[in-house]
Amino acid sequence: MDLTVWITYLGVITALIMFPGPVALLCMSHGLRHGRRRALATVVGGALASLALMALSSLGLGAILATSETAFVMLKAVGAAYLVYLGVQAWRSPAEPMAAPEAAAPSTASIRSARRLFARGFTAGRSHVAIHSHSSPRSWAR
Repeated sequence: MDLTVWITYLGVITALIMFPGPVALLCMSHGLRHGRRRALATVVGGALASLALMALSSLGLGAILATSETAFVMLKAVGAAYLVYLGVQAWRSPAEPMAAPEAAAPSTASIRSARRLFARGFTAGRSHVAIHSHSSPRSWAR
């Protein structure tokens, strides 16, 4: 692979990381609603989803999506539908006061809630496959 392609790839990935996307907005929302400590589960879920998508992209998902416009459009539609669903849920949810500092010992309900926050972060990160489908330099080579 040419050095200029790798430098361009690094610049694109850096820009994608710097600008807040749906996962970053979900993490901020969960941080305001549930507190810093519990929102960490959302952050970890989103990060693991991004790592999984980057791994799939480096294994050739980006090249497959680059050659199959139908598969790419379907993945974009499913991801967009899920993000709209998350937005409607956030809009319709009742207003809650800011999170209070959490106790040292997590309760069973808190652990279940952390799992749910992790799952939402992972699903939001996974649904943003359109960006990661172009993140592999292999898919750039024509």
